[in-house]
Amino acid sequence: MVRFGDLPTSKALRQWLASLGELRQVVVDPAFGWNEPSNRAETIVRAEARSLAGGLADRLKEGREDWRVAWLEAGRQAAATVEAELERLEEPTEPGAHAALSRLYADGDLVYTASSMPIRDSEAFVPSAATRVRFLCNRGANGIDGLISSGIGAAAASGRPTWIVTGDLGLHHDINGLAALRHASVPVRIVVLNNDGGGIFEFLPQAEQLERDEFEALLGTPLGLDLTRVAAVYDLPHARVERLDRLRDAAGQGTALIEIPVDRRRNVELHRRIAERVGEALGARHGA
Repeated sequence: MVRFGDLPTSKALRQWLASLGELRQVVVDPAFGWNEPSNRAETIVRAEARSLAGGLADRLKEGREDWRVAWLEAGRQAAATVEAELERLEEPTEPGAHAALSRLYADGDLVYTASSMPIRDSEAFVPSAATRVRFLCNRGANGIDGLISSGIGAAAASGRPTWIVTGDLGLHHDINGLAALRHASVPVRIVVLNNDGGGIFEFLPQAEQLERDEFEALLGTPLGLDLTRVAAVYDLPHARVERLDRLRDAAGQGTALIEIPVDRRRNVELHRRIAERVGEALGARHGA
């Protein structure tokens, strides 16, 4: 396997790669970093990625066409299954929100994504497209510190229309960063997936092992933020989107605080159901 840059954030993918004892990995890292947390790569190549890929393509005249076709078809089948599952839902969901946002991203846009669930869901549910969009993220002391300031700073520095995609805790940890919007000359849309707490912790075993009140106090940490008041403090337009087909209208007003209410407990159920449906679809295709 030849990998360009860092590993994807998907834990399932990392675990699968780690389980393949005979897998030979080559990591291409033009920035002279060390993007190899698994310590499984046999070679790290310091080279410009485009030139190296072009050189490999010139030399690899033959290959297993059936292997390539099978992977591409599996990807299309998985994407179609995810899309069909999301279309069945009327209420907004976190996976559905990322899929809907992907249809609004335009050439030249910058998307600043929070750590925790947003970056994972963006990787899982934003489909491949020809749109030229740059995705950025950062890793603060708690994974979400400084997100709003960083996103607005990127908008001001790049001059590119920007989306900041975060949860309510991510907003709360850097809420005063909204004051920096006065330095941005381009639209900055702050999309808040409001699940009233830390949604990623619902995936931990503790969510099923602790009494609900104890779990909420220790891990859920609901804030009850009123985003209408938050927007008013910084003189921002605010839109609460309870149907994802209205997201385009909310985004059309330019710089704004866009709130999408979601249920973090149902979010876990949805993720697991989608994974099951994709597994069933791929298994049926390959006779498993």
